[in-house]
Amino acid sequence: MELQDACKNYPKFLHYVQTTILDIVKDKIVRAWTDLMLHLGCRTTNRVEGAHGRVKEYLSTSKGDLGTCWEKIDEMLAIQFGRYSRHLVGALRCWNIDTNMSFCTPGWGVTCLDKP
Repeated sequence: MELQDACKNYPKFLHYVQTTILDIVKDKIVRAWTDLMLHLGCRTTNRVEGAHGRVKEYLSTSKGDLGTCWEKIDEMLAIQFGRYSRHLVGALRCWNIDTNMSFCTPGWGVTCLDKP
């Protein structure tokens, strides 16, 4: 329940709480609330902004139709996947790990959709 809803019959009390408590400590209250959520240390939207910027780079215009946008985003993801795949294979070879090995084996904790 929202504080405003709970105190709608007591406007003076609501004003008092907002001006003497909430306005002063609202940052600490929000921090305590976000610490209850799993955020893995990411408390800002920088990653989202970065991803949005990358998509805008690939789209290059805001006037494309859905099909054109879909194709460009698909191309972007394919390029990124290829880049990350090459990086992973290179790292595995550097550590002398068989790159033909399946990570979808029991014990790895990875669920594979292509295996029964």
